[in-house]
Amino acid sequence: MTNDQTCMEFYRLREIYKEIYNHLGDCLSIGIFENRLMYSLAEDIKYIKNIVSLQNFPIDEWNEHYSKFGSVIIYGAGIIGQLFALLCDQVSIIAFCDRDENKQKESLFGHSVIPVEELAEKYKDKVVIITVKDKKAADEINDDLLKRGFSENQLLAFREKLVDSLRKERAKQYFETDIVRPIPSNDEVFIDGGSLNGESAKNFIAWCGGKYEKIVSFEPNPKQYHLCIDKSKGIKNMIVHPYGLWNENTELWLDDSNGPAGTHISCYSGDAVRVKGVKLDSILNGEKATFIKLDVEGAELNALIGAEETIRKYKPKLAISLYHKPEDIWEIPAYIISLQKGYRLYLRHYSPWHEETVLYAV
Repeated sequence: MTNDQTCMEFYRLREIYKEIYNHLGDCLSIGIFENRLMYSLAEDIKYIKNIVSLQNFPIDEWNEHYSKFGSVIIYGAGIIGQLFALLCDQVSIIAFCDRDENKQKESLFGHSVIPVEELAEKYKDKVVIITVKDKKAADEINDDLLKRGFSENQLLAFREKLVDSLRKERAKQYFETDIVRPIPSNDEVFIDGGSLNGESAKNFIAWCGGKYEKIVSFEPNPKQYHLCIDKSKGIKNMIVHPYGLWNENTELWLDDSNGPAGTHISCYSGDAVRVKGVKLDSILNGEKATFIKLDVEGAELNALIGAEETIRKYKPKLAISLYHKPEDIWEIPAYIISLQKGYRLYLRHYSPWHEETVLYAV
């Protein structure tokens, strides 16, 4: 890229950032946008800490609870462990522990990352805080440390505190009542892109008080599709499509080797299955949508492109996941604004790590 091309790209992106900034609806959204943008550009976890601090996570409560145990070892040098160290800055940390040999070669926040053998040899009298998100992995770590001579009261699982906070925040995800409000009639048509287990449909019904016209859900993962079908029994006027929302009607490869939450569209691999990708516009065929929710594991922009006619014609409320790709933070809001200049944009964040940032457009 020449110097002239670099300058042109800089000014192009600056104009995009400026337009998004001018469409943000409140100070919290501005704060989240600024820090999310910096995280995408610098990949520095301190910007996620800033976002979490802006939201309602009980950081003071966590600090008070864990600091009373004195000096501790953090087991887990991944993003949860790093965020624990950043957020719980009143807790005295001796070191991190991790089974990954690559992580043991580096330090985190001035602390060494030690193997479990060193933990058992040198720090058997210390409290260990297990900071992994997956319950099965946390249980395996707990059992391993018990076998190595640690007692139950020395092993603290941050996961329980985390899950409790997440449960409270996730109940609002996609349905922030101070941002998105139901139509005062039975006219809501909800598009649930990425249904996973059908929970969003139930939250939508609670949000609108059961007053809606219909629910149209999309879940391309065959396992999750059948779960959604089962969960939708008894829900009126709801249809579940086994399709992935996309920018054209085509065939896609779906990789679910990392489990339902990590399902994504990919090039063909041994773990991928062939699914049908569809444009939302072609499914609705000119009919209205009043509320579109998308959490489609990185395919959000493609899905929005496939809903261009619907968005231009009906200006539905939008709740779009904004964290799967670094460029999502500017590409998705910029595209939405290009379709509807009248949208006001709001950002909210629903986890203490880099996931679960949602863009609302109303």
